[in-house]
Amino acid sequence: MRSTDSFQRKPSPFVISSRLIGPVGVIARRSTDVTAIDDAEVAKALAYIRDHAFDHELSVDEVVRHSGMSRRSLFTRFQSKLGRTPRKEIERLRLGRAKVILRDTKLTLEQIALRVGTAAPLTSAWRSVARQASHSANTATKARAKSKYR
Repeated sequence: MRSTDSFQRKPSPFVISSRLIGPVGVIARRSTDVTAIDDAEVAKALAYIRDHAFDHELSVDEVVRHSGMSRRSLFTRFQSKLGRTPRKEIERLRLGRAKVILRDTKLTLEQIALRVGTAAPLTSAWRSVARQASHSANTATKARAKSKYR
């Protein structure tokens, strides 16, 4: 019979470290990118925006034509259901995608702007995206450096 003092447990070959590493980011997929809206016309307009926001310079007039509502009705109902206008929704989607592309690639703001469906990256919102991406990249680099030497 062995003494419990002399028994040592071998480390598992599957355990690399006892430290937990946080996620670098979250990838939104179409299956999880769902907004529940009880207004069918607004839902139709929102789906159109999400399907076409990155293809070209999507205009609000195009969304209005597709929705079948008047411009004023679309704006009022959109604001009521989502808390933002159709134009703000288009910008929100484009900036969200721009952040991901900026974080994951070495493309310039102009190249990214073209990829997300706009030709004008020189707005305060785009400068904000650049600052956030730069901060995220610096934070991730520092985190990798810390974990590498500890």
